[in-house]
Amino acid sequence: MLSKQQLIGTVAVALLVVTAGCSAAVTDSGAPDPEQIADKIQERTDEIDSVRGEKVTTIERDGETNKTVTRFVQRPPNESWSEVVSADTGYQSAGDRVVRSDGRIVSYDASENNYTVLETDFAAGPGQMISAEAIERTLNQSNVSFEGTDTVAGRDVYVVSLDSDSEAGTSNTTLKVDQEYWFPLEYTTTSQFGDTEMTMTVTHRNVTFNEPVADDRFSFDPPEGATLERTSSVGSEEFDSVERLDAATGFDVPAPSVPDGYSFESANTFSTDGNTSASVVYTNDTDARLRYSVSPATDAGMDGETVTVGSTEVTVSEFGSSTRVAWTCGDTQYALTGELAREQLLGLVESVDC
Repeated sequence: MLSKQQLIGTVAVALLVVTAGCSAAVTDSGAPDPEQIADKIQERTDEIDSVRGEKVTTIERDGETNKTVTRFVQRPPNESWSEVVSADTGYQSAGDRVVRSDGRIVSYDASENNYTVLETDFAAGPGQMISAEAIERTLNQSNVSFEGTDTVAGRDVYVVSLDSDSEAGTSNTTLKVDQEYWFPLEYTTTSQFGDTEMTMTVTHRNVTFNEPVADDRFSFDPPEGATLERTSSVGSEEFDSVERLDAATGFDVPAPSVPDGYSFESANTFSTDGNTSASVVYTNDTDARLRYSVSPATDAGMDGETVTVGSTEVTVSEFGSSTRVAWTCGDTQYALTGELAREQLLGLVESVDC
């Protein structure tokens, strides 16, 4: 299944394909220019003041099909409301709601009549989610083709097919993008990982754009008798170097020796209820990613095989083609994750001076 970032990149690719004759979206050599493509999509999505409708999500896996119908209202960049109309899954039920306003997400569980509150600085909405990096990765990792036009929810759409094939598995996505606003009105993704195949289809219906929305739509009034289950907070901050990331944390973030061909891409801190962790991403020219994570050690054990590197006990876990090595040094936990050979990742452990 495509991640959120991959889906965003797919929308960007749709714009590229259907505007192939637009010189502003390509370089002199004819290659896509991700930043200019993102700018053009931004122009379109900035025209969305609100969107409302129903969303039908169908998931087929291991011979079982589950369907959820949700009503929604969005007011970009960071206000949204949704309510489950019907669901045959075990984790959602009719009446469940999620309400988001500036910096606050409330999730209401209708079956338990309780709710949680999350305070967060993460942005949301079409204009906030597009990144040139996501577009570039999608272009490099997938085969994209324009399949023509269609209609979804009574609106004209462009149809784009996107295929990707890696050691982790294969996936095919058919995306139907609104011709006027570039809002994804339908997409179907079929993914194959080992012996498991899953197909997810999301279809919008009764969709309208730019209708007035009352401000109180994005406030949450607890139903009678509802109890507050918990309140938590999540935040993040981005840095342009490992050194600046290190200086901003309350623990050391020593830089590892990365393999040849890999270079720094991004660094972030993540805070949950006052507990901060750090993450650094390195990439190479084929967009392979190596993630380095640092956080205060906890009492929780780590799952996986335990091996010894020098005098350090390291836990090794594998997820498809991705391998993770994690270890604790003093009061700090470290981890390296990537599509690298197990021995190569273990060789990097000693390069981290803790």
